[in-house]
Amino acid sequence: MLLDAYAHQQVPFEQIVERLRPGRSPGHTPLFQVMIALQNNAQSRLSLPGLSLSGVEEEGEGTAKFDLTLNIKESSEGLFLSWGYSSALFKAQTIERMAGHFEVLLSSLLTSPELDVYAHELVTPQEREQLLDT
Repeated sequence: MLLDAYAHQQVPFEQIVERLRPGRSPGHTPLFQVMIALQNNAQSRLSLPGLSLSGVEEEGEGTAKFDLTLNIKESSEGLFLSWGYSSALFKAQTIERMAGHFEVLLSSLLTSPELDVYAHELVTPQEREQLLDT
């Protein structure tokens, strides 16, 4: 099934939605609300006679396409993570806390990869103490 899906990976998202005709709600996107995108494609140079091309960096804060998006870009320096979110649903502090929890989880996974993912911590010891006290 996955191989069949990979054979159609270039199909535009809009065509998929059109064919599936999922139930629509103005409150959320048609198929999913949370997306993780790993950008690890090799950046090759395109050279065409008489044409000069260069990459364009995204500027500033854009409009969120989904309720929550984690973009992961791979480079020679490592991984760069950025969060996109609907400001109608999330406050910046909530996303910062969520990103911190994700960092704690990743650190724990790297320290003890043999453990089941559910055995790893999501909060710092200080935050755990604060939650237990409250």
